[in-house]
Amino acid sequence: MLLTPNATRQSIALLVVLLCLGAAARGAVAQTAADGWSGEVQCTVAVRAPGYQDDLIHTWTVSTLPTARNDFRDYPATWTLTGSGTRAIPAAVRTGAGAAPEKWDRKAVDSNSSITLFVPGDRTSLRIAPGQRPVRAAGELRVAGASSPMSADADEWRFLYIDVPGGATQTSLSGSRTQPRNDLVGWRAPSGAAVTETCTWNLTKQGAAASASALNTEGCTGVAGNLKNLYSAMRTEGTRQYDLLIQSARDPKLATALTAQKQRMLATLASQQQQDIDAATNTCGAPSSSAPVAATASALPLSQVFELAKLPLTVSPGSMPQNRPSLAVTLVGKNTHFAQGTTKADFHLSGSATATTVTVTSPTTATAQLTLPAGTPTGRYTVTLTTGLEVAEAVDAFMVTPTPDNVSNICAAANNLGNLFQGASSTMTGAIEADGVADWFKVSFSAGTTLNLTLRNAVAGTGGSEFQMQVFSACGIPLGAATTGGGQKTLTVPDSGPHTVIVRVFASVWNVAGPMYSLVLDGR
Repeated sequence: MLLTPNATRQSIALLVVLLCLGAAARGAVAQTAADGWSGEVQCTVAVRAPGYQDDLIHTWTVSTLPTARNDFRDYPATWTLTGSGTRAIPAAVRTGAGAAPEKWDRKAVDSNSSITLFVPGDRTSLRIAPGQRPVRAAGELRVAGASSPMSADADEWRFLYIDVPGGATQTSLSGSRTQPRNDLVGWRAPSGAAVTETCTWNLTKQGAAASASALNTEGCTGVAGNLKNLYSAMRTEGTRQYDLLIQSARDPKLATALTAQKQRMLATLASQQQQDIDAATNTCGAPSSSAPVAATASALPLSQVFELAKLPLTVSPGSMPQNRPSLAVTLVGKNTHFAQGTTKADFHLSGSATATTVTVTSPTTATAQLTLPAGTPTGRYTVTLTTGLEVAEAVDAFMVTPTPDNVSNICAAANNLGNLFQGASSTMTGAIEADGVADWFKVSFSAGTTLNLTLRNAVAGTGGSEFQMQVFSACGIPLGAATTGGGQKTLTVPDSGPHTVIVRVFASVWNVAGPMYSLVLDGR
């Protein structure tokens, strides 16, 4: 008795998904060399210039189990920051006792940080990288000295990733690395200051002990009941999907074959359920090195277990601007079975934004022609390719970026805003189209006038990007440090200074969903 090719693929895919879910109940996610680590990563940042020094010590302590994100392991970490610095006050701004150096110190602790470990493409080294989202300690940089005492936010250091050769096969990692950095670092650091980063790491792989610790934390209460509930849900979903196939089968022989496969699926799940309950029960009575994984996995929420059945997907290119009507996007899956006419793409955009056509070039490669209507919001979007019951997904892998504005991203070609007189005001609205991009403006103001600059998010009350600005007398010659911290920023250029300046606007934290800023220039 033969099944049609499409029904065969669907029924096999369903059985594979259910078997994967059964495996997930026993082992959660597949273990990789990035699992089971604890210890410490520390980076010392030294900033030096004539009359200036700033030293920062950032420490990340890892002691808990990670969250799996495909092949990445995101470890919760406690970030600790200490440091201090001094700055000689420029002669042009010294007044009386203000000739004393300006001093500052930092002291911060945040348990919401993270460190990511994963095995890169060579499959032998282990990579240590900063977590996905940096943290910030509000008001933990305290300044005293020549100016009035003040405070500012202290930011977590984003160290360059560390590759440990052969780390994928080791049970302990330790070492250090020193290198120069070109980042703008330090409190009011002068232009051209030298930045040196020294990172050390000392991590130990816990192996089986980590799983045993997780078991002791979770306990064994309700393990058998959780497993029964999990398998009951899988039986219900499997039965529902098979019944849909059976109802749509036009050939009675096909319906009979699908019914037989449904019964085999139910028998397989029943056998796996009993094996897992026996293993979990034995584990609670006498812990071993392998069984704790079953007990820990049974505590996973059902939604998380079903997420494990999704296959990885990569997206290229990963963005398109709002004003581009269509784009061919290449989608590459792993262990997928893409099929022309069956595989559907969803970019989860607005209701009218769809991938109009999907062209499959191999079981793991497809091209989607994405149509993007006007008004689609900027932001990150999840891409899904569905082939029958098989789902491949890339979370937040595609960005809709702002329509490029007419503001120059090069200092030498800065937009000229003209001449600003006393009592006059001008407002500019722009967008930072991508991380690392800056907008440049040139403005002149008449003698006897002070130029006041105010920078804020263009949409009041929204989150998104954190915008900063810096004033230059000419390209490469700053008149002072860039603004820092959060919220609205202000800078003042006095009448005593140059009357033609260049303003750089950039995002210290860029979020594609909130790229718009507003810059107000007042002549006072």
